[in-house]
Amino acid sequence: NTDLVSDTSPQLGGDLASNGNSIRFADDDKAFFGTGNDLYIEHDGSNSYIQHGTVGNLRYQSDNHDFYDRLANGFMCRMFSGGSVVLYHNGTAKFETSSSGAKISSGHLYPQNNGSQDLGLSNNRWRNVYTNDLHLSNEGHQNDVDGSWGDWTIQEGESDLFLKNNRSGKKYKFNLTEVS
Repeated sequence: NTDLVSDTSPQLGGDLASNGNSIRFADDDKAFFGTGNDLYIEHDGSNSYIQHGTVGNLRYQSDNHDFYDRLANGFMCRMFSGGSVVLYHNGTAKFETSSSGAKISSGHLYPQNNGSQDLGLSNNRWRNVYTNDLHLSNEGHQNDVDGSWGDWTIQEGESDLFLKNNRSGKKYKFNLTEVS
């Protein structure tokens, strides 16, 4: 309908209005698209919705996608042509995908709840772990051998491995036997 966006029809019935270059809908009104009203856009006064009601995909097509906070003060998520995705928290990049995998940009990776998640599975394991010193602690829990808890660090020397008890401060050298 050409009258829908013309300057000669500023009021389109109900709370729907046009000023020539835009159409204004009142809260809780919906703009429907598709023969069977398969897609609609709505604002209820507080939240906005895009509802896709068919089995197919809802596609956003652009070389890059940027999602900002409400005031456009910082990114929430960026998706780039070629596959990279960057997730932000309070405007700071935290997680990024790339052709070689994924990385934590800043911060730490930890489980939602203490003692609730595994790293790998018994049949799907990590191949290598690259770390500085390996710190192991079960502080706040008890082991099932003597009911105590431990806090240890394994450190690498030039040709030796060392074990440091972080609770007592004692240090031990692993007795290593060379094998061929």
